[in-house]
Amino acid sequence: MLNFPRIRPLAEDPDIDFLVKDAGGRRAHHDHHSRELRNSDYVLGSSILELKLLEDERLDKPEAQEKIATIFADLTKGRPVVVLDPGRLDDKRRKAYDTIMRAPIKAAVASARGQLKQSRIEINPGACNVLLVINNGFTAVRFRTRSGVIARR
Repeated sequence: MLNFPRIRPLAEDPDIDFLVKDAGGRRAHHDHHSRELRNSDYVLGSSILELKLLEDERLDKPEAQEKIATIFADLTKGRPVVVLDPGRLDDKRRKAYDTIMRAPIKAAVASARGQLKQSRIEINPGACNVLLVINNGFTAVRFRTRSGVIARR
């Protein structure tokens, strides 16, 4: 058996904090943990950055498993193994499957939008907004699909 090196997930502190500081940036708010208003994470030059870490594997969530099982149920009747092949789904079921799988990405982008808006009000209304998304474990959705969902939101 091959022993592949395991790459640890990136963390906001210290990894991203170090990266932004090394590039000449800083935390948007030094009191970010105690603030009531949600805000962005970093300021770098004339840009405000919001970090979103995609940590959870969607297929590990029981609520997603139940919904997906319902979608594939009649395609796999009497079979001991359910193969999750979205290519086998009709348009209606494919749309439902995609909605379930993309929900965490859409929620992260919606949250970031509000945080960036608040930070622009407080820091610099003319700032450029940057959404930095790091995938630490959301592998059930392909890179292109994730990127497309983020870009369209």
